[in-house]
Amino acid sequence: MTADRPAFEGMTAAADMRQRPAPTIFPPHAASTPATASHAEPRRIRQGCLVVPLRGDLALVAELVRHLAAEMPEIDFHLRPGAPLRVVWVTGAREEHGPQVARLRAQHPDARLVVSGRGLAGTAAAELLRAGADRILGWPIPVAFLREGLTSSARTA
Repeated sequence: MTADRPAFEGMTAAADMRQRPAPTIFPPHAASTPATASHAEPRRIRQGCLVVPLRGDLALVAELVRHLAAEMPEIDFHLRPGAPLRVVWVTGAREEHGPQVARLRAQHPDARLVVSGRGLAGTAAAELLRAGADRILGWPIPVAFLREGLTSSARTA
């Protein structure tokens, strides 16, 4: 191949070199060690979480869910029911949302029901726990506490 003869029709030799795909580099042990079940890492199952906003802008909640999905990759957040789920997270709750929490408990009897909102203490928390909530979280809340609240099975206010 010379500079005056193209390597491929319509392509010069220099262009051919620039357009070659980069070689794939494997870790040294990948080529010499066969993959076995004992060496494979256990596959993590992401837990499904239905997010139910009781108040607020749905676009803002969707952005929150997008952000939390990046922060908590072990949780598969959904804004619509349908996917298998282990947690229902009710956001923007107040004491008067007891009937909505009770309805969600009836719809998802096997899911952990986590309720978050501003000012949920004392009688407000007790009312939501009576309605079927498993966990009450204040708002705003640090991501670490939210993660623990969505993944822990403890029933607390």
